[in-house]
Amino acid sequence: MRVLDTSVIYKWYVEEEDTANALLLRDDFVKRGVETVIPDLLFHELANALRYNPKMEREEVEETVDNLFELGLETVLTTPSLTKEALKVAYNYQITVYDALYLALAKNLEFEFITADKKLYEKTKQLHFVKYLRDIK
Repeated sequence: MRVLDTSVIYKWYVEEEDTANALLLRDDFVKRGVETVIPDLLFHELANALRYNPKMEREEVEETVDNLFELGLETVLTTPSLTKEALKVAYNYQITVYDALYLALAKNLEFEFITADKKLYEKTKQLHFVKYLRDIK
């Protein structure tokens, strides 16, 4: 049971370092039914990241976002209590509220949180549920 952030899911669609590890997580969800949860914010973050990828045209970005919706990841809507928890995490670890939302969600669900964002990992790795994509096998 896991929460993935945009840095991981981006690698499902764009070949980069550690894409193979990211695809293993996608296969865990698609083929093995491993419960995988994301906040609704992820769709906007992914669309924005892809929009600024110089190798992707608008139509491809739209198709990619459609594909992510079609995968059927469990999506959690942001609530006032989740936002307050994210604010606490953001202040405690000196990270953005956007990033903290994923951590707050994972903490509340008692799931592991996986990121490919090295800076975010370094700032939060003392939390037992935070994992770095590169370390996933």
